[in-house]
Amino acid sequence: MEQVFTSPPEPAQKAATAGFTLVEVLIVVGIIGGLCAIAIPSFSKSRTESRVSRMTSDLRIVYDAFNMYAMENGNYPAGIAQGASTPVPVAEFLSGTKWTSPTALGGGWWYISMNRWDPSAGAMVASRLILVDNFNFGGAGAPMAAASAWQKIDAKIDDGNLNGGRFKLASGIQVQYSVDDKAW
Repeated sequence: MEQVFTSPPEPAQKAATAGFTLVEVLIVVGIIGGLCAIAIPSFSKSRTESRVSRMTSDLRIVYDAFNMYAMENGNYPAGIAQGASTPVPVAEFLSGTKWTSPTALGGGWWYISMNRWDPSAGAMVASRLILVDNFNFGGAGAPMAAASAWQKIDAKIDDGNLNGGRFKLASGIQVQYSVDDKAW
């Protein structure tokens, strides 16, 4: 048998490479980075605003619960109740809050009924406070929000001044809200 020699095959055409060049990848990464730089601060701000709104709502519910109790019973409940247990006298009025959980802005709930010295009256006067403090629910492990968040709440429910009025920030670790509407 005779062998037929044919010419060698033509060089294979270079196959088209699939994929992106380094420049294209860098452009896409840059665009995604730019979008993230715009979106993350906006998301963070709306998250903070949501927490402030929730805390404002919770404070109003707790405030109303203690005042409804006082209207029905002629006086505010006596004693102290911290967030580890719901204050029994007002439990039926606290349905909208999670008294036994940390608040929306950190810290834990307290209710305190006490007597305090009122220099303007020159006598001891009864005082009822809702407190949100950083010592309850883990202390440093559950830090409270920045003063700017509390300032927004103060502007909505009191006088806008965290240093006085019915709603104030005490030493940066405790928010005090007077239930009986007495500024001190």
